[in-house]
Amino acid sequence: MAAAMGNVDDRDSWKVHFSDTMRGGQYVNNWRMAELHAKEAPARVHELEAWGAVFDRTKEGKFRSAISAATAIRASRMSATALVWN
Repeated sequence: MAAAMGNVDDRDSWKVHFSDTMRGGQYVNNWRMAELHAKEAPARVHELEAWGAVFDRTKEGKFRSAISAATAIRASRMSATALVWN
């Protein structure tokens, strides 16, 4: 799950995620869809959690993030493999 949760690096935001998404798609992706995804993804993570999805957490209780080759900020995206249904 790619979501800029801002829990690893304070510089992480939807704007950084949007930029990463556009760059990763070599700027031919639909910019409006990329913008909506970047803005809405954190809320959807919390929504999934409210529905019972379990995400990996750090010892401090923050969402565990994974390193992605397409990100400007190291370890700023949640791992898609972290999603487990209860």
